[in-house]
Amino acid sequence: GFEAQTYPDSQNLFTLGRAAIYPAGSWEIGLFNTQAQFKMGAFPPPVERAGDTCYISDHTDIGMGLNAASKNADAAKTFLSWVASPDFATIYANALPGFFSLNSAPVKMEDPLAQEFVSWRGKCKST
Repeated sequence: GFEAQTYPDSQNLFTLGRAAIYPAGSWEIGLFNTQAQFKMGAFPPPVERAGDTCYISDHTDIGMGLNAASKNADAAKTFLSWVASPDFATIYANALPGFFSLNSAPVKMEDPLAQEFVSWRGKCKST
């Protein structure tokens, strides 16, 4: 036999303070900010030995492209240029804490937990 616990069950245990650690990713920040009544922190993935390279996943969940046959190619190029800009990177990262732009321009996060996650880019390699 076995026992199973659902993903929402695990989230609830954590946000109710009944679990000390919740193995997840930055995408959980928005939900946890609305449900948890305590300050949260995060730590980067462990490595086997001190000095080993740390790896993180810069999840590329929201990709956009332009259909080569588009009748609105110029407008789409204008939009995609804006989406690729540092200004959009800041808007995006702060509107959706835990989802980070892949733009190379540094972004100051308003959410301290999101800032903690994104700071790992400086000490870990992206997969």
